[in-house]
Amino acid sequence: MVVLAIAAACGGSASHPPAHIDRSGPPSPVGPASAAVPAAAAKPVSYPEPPGGPPPTGAWRVTLEFPRLEGRPAGIIADATGIYLAGALLTAEDMRSRRWAVVKLESTAGVVAWSSVEDLPRSPAPERIALAGGGVIVAGQDESHEATRLLRIERRDAGSGKRTWQRSFTARDPKCTSTECASKDTFGGIAVHGSSVVYSATVDRPIEEAFGDLSLAKGTPAKSYESRSDLRARDVAADDAGTYLLEDTLSNVFTLIKMTDGKLAWKQTVESSAPRVVVGPPGVVLWGTTIEMRAADTGAVVWTSNLAGEHLDVAVDGSGVYATVMIDAKPAPYFAVAKLDAASGAVQWVRRTSEYDQNRPSAYIATDKDWLYLFGVEGDKWFVERRRKSDGALGDVPTTARTVEIQAKKRK
Repeated sequence: MVVLAIAAACGGSASHPPAHIDRSGPPSPVGPASAAVPAAAAKPVSYPEPPGGPPPTGAWRVTLEFPRLEGRPAGIIADATGIYLAGALLTAEDMRSRRWAVVKLESTAGVVAWSSVEDLPRSPAPERIALAGGGVIVAGQDESHEATRLLRIERRDAGSGKRTWQRSFTARDPKCTSTECASKDTFGGIAVHGSSVVYSATVDRPIEEAFGDLSLAKGTPAKSYESRSDLRARDVAADDAGTYLLEDTLSNVFTLIKMTDGKLAWKQTVESSAPRVVVGPPGVVLWGTTIEMRAADTGAVVWTSNLAGEHLDVAVDGSGVYATVMIDAKPAPYFAVAKLDAASGAVQWVRRTSEYDQNRPSAYIATDKDWLYLFGVEGDKWFVERRRKSDGALGDVPTTARTVEIQAKKRK
């Protein structure tokens, strides 16, 4: 079982849900066991092999087991302080993903530094994770109340895992925290911009795109922007030059807009129907089943990569664009990690990570200065791989099992 969610991720890494995912509830599990093999192309594309070299020193592979619970990833982010994972947990008897999990691994050997699981009344469906200002930001939906669906955003101290603030609110009015004023909002994404956590969401009745920001330090509402009708929020990214909103209409017409100081800087139609966006040093990167680069100052398409496939997730930094992907190939598809040239989108190398029938796709990817981190599901466990950044190599490393022993805390 795997969630094809594009997280987040923000801050140089991103991974999250596929195009046309039903955001009216928790992300649907999609993986080799439940997804059909993609239709074969007339001629599968041949991609460059990774550069050769000795096995990496310092690579590792760990599995994370939650006793009596099955893991369901939602995103990964990494920096010099560690690797941070977010996802939902479920049981065979209860498929509502009611447990919201956040875990930190230390970088050297993948040891669990801290972890937290919270047991909610209904489906929280965490979908994004970001790092900023010494804090870990996790966000998604909170379906605690039968008649409502709220946004939920929380911040934890990156060093200790202690939660510093949490808000469950409606996108229509960030001050709303009760069922009387709440609506059925669906989560669209988060980004950290300066001292704010910028969020985007969809208000179901009527269908409206709405976005605003919360204080990074305290989680209090900082600013709300005017909602626009007949638009659904898909994702949001931000840099020093502005905020980038990816949205679509009820007719599935996707657009990317840039807002600067609350005003429209530019608007571009997105032909690829990409549901995810991140901004990094090379520009604005969008992806769904394909990857494209756009100029941050105009929104014009710079390139569209020929790397294509399901289970696609992207991380971007100054060294390039990295992706996980399921490659359509003969006699069967396979899962891989790839690097793209940031200037042209050319595929520099593709490394096979697992076979389709092994049922352990890498759903998410993150980077730090020297390493790539792949995050996915193997059976009922999470797995994380630390691979060499220059070529995606893992080497012949054993799998180290980690058990996350946590008493799930019920929210009052």
